[in-house]
Amino acid sequence: MKKLKFLIISAVLIGSGLSVNAASAHEAKESAHEAGEGASVLRNCLSCHSIVEGKNRHGPSLFGVVGRVPGTMNNFKYSPAMTAFGEAGNVWNVETLRAYLKNSRKAVPGTRMAFPGIKDKADLEDLLDYLETLKAE
Repeated sequence: MKKLKFLIISAVLIGSGLSVNAASAHEAKESAHEAGEGASVLRNCLSCHSIVEGKNRHGPSLFGVVGRVPGTMNNFKYSPAMTAFGEAGNVWNVETLRAYLKNSRKAVPGTRMAFPGIKDKADLEDLLDYLETLKAE
């Protein structure tokens, strides 16, 4: 499983213009295809988010997002709206993420995330499936 995660992450990095060795690149592309289109959809998120555990960028790391309480990632300054959303008892699960990724400002009024939303239903479901894989074993 760890190798598959490495390969999927490598595929995302390759798609983002970063490099890994040629053998890994080939395996990563094959594994990403087998894992679905979620890794491809994720590229839209990588300008602001990382998928590396604990590595925040302009937005918090997406590693382990499924199951996390919103507004609780260490070393990240959330908007008061996102902190309140988490304090209200919400958890990032498929339902809350679906609503947020469709229209973040409607799902969490006052959020700082400036994102137009994922309109394509299949892309959204692929991304949600992929986000569920970003967790420690």
